[in-house]
Amino acid sequence: MNKSLFFLISSVVMVIFTIIIISTAPNIMGGFSGTYSGTSNCDAMSELYKFKKDLNKNPSETEKKQLDNEKEDVNICYRQKAFINMEYATLIIDISLAAICAILGLFHFFETGMFFQKYTGLIGLISGVIAFVLTLVYLIYSGIVFTKDHKLGQALLFDNGAIEKWDATKKEYINPYTNEDLENDQYAALAKYNDLGKKQYNYDSKFYKQYLKGEIPLNKCNYNYLYTAGITTIDPDKGFEYSAGKYCEYIWESGFISSRTNLTNKYLYDTWVTSLIFSAFVLVCSIGLAVFGLLIFMNPDSFGHTKL
Repeated sequence: MNKSLFFLISSVVMVIFTIIIISTAPNIMGGFSGTYSGTSNCDAMSELYKFKKDLNKNPSETEKKQLDNEKEDVNICYRQKAFINMEYATLIIDISLAAICAILGLFHFFETGMFFQKYTGLIGLISGVIAFVLTLVYLIYSGIVFTKDHKLGQALLFDNGAIEKWDATKKEYINPYTNEDLENDQYAALAKYNDLGKKQYNYDSKFYKQYLKGEIPLNKCNYNYLYTAGITTIDPDKGFEYSAGKYCEYIWESGFISSRTNLTNKYLYDTWVTSLIFSAFVLVCSIGLAVFGLLIFMNPDSFGHTKL
């Protein structure tokens, strides 16, 4: 087996994949704007939560809910802070270790500095283990934040982008979330990061054309227009009447169409998913680096062009 070739391939590919991650990483590229930052004092939040919990031994249901929300905020702070800091540390260390191994692998592949073979194998083994552990931890934190946390400022929307729709049964406008959802998650009214790839949060050519043709009453069925026009009475059977015989089945946010022609959400979603995928690939490369580094360390004499 040509260990030098596989060692070189593992390290070079790891460098390439890490560069791709750096180019798509949500923090480094500036697309991620979390509830907390890498410098947030999560310990102070945790101590305050514990103090309030110890102070109130028999909380009411309302107080208990407030404590639960504060506890969740503490958890969000810790994981977002770890995610942000791990991204910088992991990618810097990964690309540095992979580059060093690639240079050493290139030297030995061309049978230069053969006296250093055993140490190269040891460096590869240690680098692979370090890169695997760091990348795995980063991948876990990134995946958790991506799937569990909500994007501030991005309301949860129906499939057509509306914030509310008329419910003929309840005879009222309803949201894409319920009161029970809010009780279980204080941020339920906001979209999660893994929702941002959906059409309601991005440009939709078909929807936009319908809007331009006047087939969707975005300019009428939003609260800014309704209240400005003095339309505050809801028909008990059909909702707001914005024009003679025309009712708002859906309510959109004011300025919604400008956000629908913005590609920010799609860009963040696509780059984040890309970084997750290539982080998994880096894990595989780090395993290869460690394995071939170990084989070289155990049998340095065969490090050159020895073949099976």
